[in-house]
Amino acid sequence: MAVTNANIGYNTAVFVGSASSPAVYTELQEVTECTPPNEQVDDVEVTHYKSPGRTREYVPGLIEGGEAEVTMNRVPGSSTETLLLNLKTTGAKRSIKITWPNTVEWVFTFHVKGYSTEAPVDGPMRATVTFKVDTNTTITVPSALVLP
Repeated sequence: MAVTNANIGYNTAVFVGSASSPAVYTELQEVTECTPPNEQVDDVEVTHYKSPGRTREYVPGLIEGGEAEVTMNRVPGSSTETLLLNLKTTGAKRSIKITWPNTVEWVFTFHVKGYSTEAPVDGPMRATVTFKVDTNTTITVPSALVLP
């Protein structure tokens, strides 16, 4: 029987880069969930009068970077909240680095699209930040890491 290589998300880390070059990364605090970008290739219709079988034809178009979301325990006024709200207000583009538990890294450029919060009476306050991806995602697999 094959042994799985699956992992849980524990020990995933999300960092926001500074405006300097090279970027200095600051870890977002108390992250509980991370949904990475889901890049999608646009469909460009190229149907013409003689398309076979009266069927629409398509070619792959540009890649849409999509969005990423990070949910965290909200600490009002924390350095993480202040950073994200400032980025939303200014519209500044920065880089994000997600480091997965197996040390694979995903890096992309973003701007903050939204920052929403909730404060339930009987649970932790939460904040969810939505990042609009402005570039392709670069995936780095350490050479020492052997993937199946």
